[in-house]
Amino acid sequence: MDVASLKAQIQSNQLNPFYIFTGEEWYVQRLYMKQIAKRFNDRLNSVDDAKTLFQQLSKRSVLSQNAVYVLRDDVEIIKNPEIIDTLKSVIAENIVILVLSSFDKRTKIYKTYKDTFIETS
Repeated sequence: MDVASLKAQIQSNQLNPFYIFTGEEWYVQRLYMKQIAKRFNDRLNSVDDAKTLFQQLSKRSVLSQNAVYVLRDDVEIIKNPEIIDTLKSVIAENIVILVLSSFDKRTKIYKTYKDTFIETS
């Protein structure tokens, strides 16, 4: 997916539950994360790893509000992309953005989820 497609999704409020941002343009990534978070009353949460994210998504209560969760360079997800499928099962009305500093297009994560990759360079 390219940045223009993401922009169109944001404008039409037709957001996917999961994105992978990659590339050198950190400012552009942050700008789009903030635009996505505006759809969730500016709830943009950073998490350290997939385990923590899974715990936060799983412990939903009646008073919980939806949010955008940002996960940076999680080694476990890169090694075992099947974790993404597990996360997708508990995302509900939230959005998860995985930010990768670098990636190899020959990896399993890219081959499996290439439609969710947004490259900013």
